[in-house]
Amino acid sequence: LFKNHIKNFSFYVPTMRFHNLRDTYATLMLKNECNIFTLKKLLGHSNFSSTSRYIKFDISDLAQAPVLSSLMEIE
Repeated sequence: LFKNHIKNFSFYVPTMRFHNLRDTYATLMLKNECNIFTLKKLLGHSNFSSTSRYIKFDISDLAQAPVLSSLMEIE
């Protein structure tokens, strides 16, 4: 059903799945300062291990974390 609908859009990618949208949603919510507790509720999960599967980070995301950023400045 999902693939039938997205074929009509210019951004169609044959390997795209509905869960790709959940991955993107979770990652963007966190990058925009949504806390993990709220995100867990928004995704309808009962535990954090389910929520963590949707979260995608790269190394530049870690450098922007306040605690890690301040620790990286310590010599």
